Formats: sequence, structure tokens, C-alpha cells
Amino acid sequence: MERLIGHIIQSITLDNHDRLVIITDKSKFILTPEGDCCAYAYIHDYDQDAARAICGHMVYKAHTYGFDSSDHDYGVIDTEFYSIQTHGGDLDIELRTEHNGYYGGWLDISEIPL
Repeated sequence: MERLIGHIIQSITLDNHDRLVIITDKSKFILTPEGDCCAYAYIHDYDQDAARAICGHMVYKAHTYGFDSSDHDYGVIDTEFYSIQTHGGDLDIELRTEHNGYYGGWLDISEIPL
């Protein structure tokens, strides 16, 4: 996430919970949820107004924070948060991973320079 620092956000789109695409003035960032063999990772819905508010602003802080794991009848749900902060506002992204208690998920971040 730190690679976003210094970039000006142009647009943010979520592709069917499969990946978040962030276009900046310098690069295209693709955030793809990944999970181990028996885990399903996805990006939970985010605040569309917050996403619009950070467009046109430079990122001054981007980081991962907070982790929660909760048991359910059908398994475990892990939740991890990612924050993109600008002077126009902040956007929090929630990664959820559903699994049987033995596996995990993560957010793969790739950058393609423009």
C-alpha cells in the first residue's frame, strides 16, 4: 500500500469483489484478493462517497491496520483493513477471507506504470 504515497488518485473501481483498480497520475494499481487452497478472499463493499472524495488528491499515507477473526457455523472469517489517506479524505478497504480455520488470505498489489 505504501507505493501509493505521493500519487494523485484519478479513479477507483471495484470489479465484482474480485479486484480493486486504482488509477493514479503515475500508475495503475490492481489490488487482487488471494486465498490459500481452501480459502475465499474478497474485497467487501467500500464507501463510494469516500472513494469519490479522495479522487484528485495526493496520497500522504497508505497502510494496513487491524485484523479480526471470528468463528461462524460454517467456518472462520478473517477481516483486515487497508487505509488510503489524502487531504480530501480517507478510504478504508476491507479484505475478508472465509476459510475452515487453517488457511488465510491476502491482498496482492501490482503496479503498472502509465
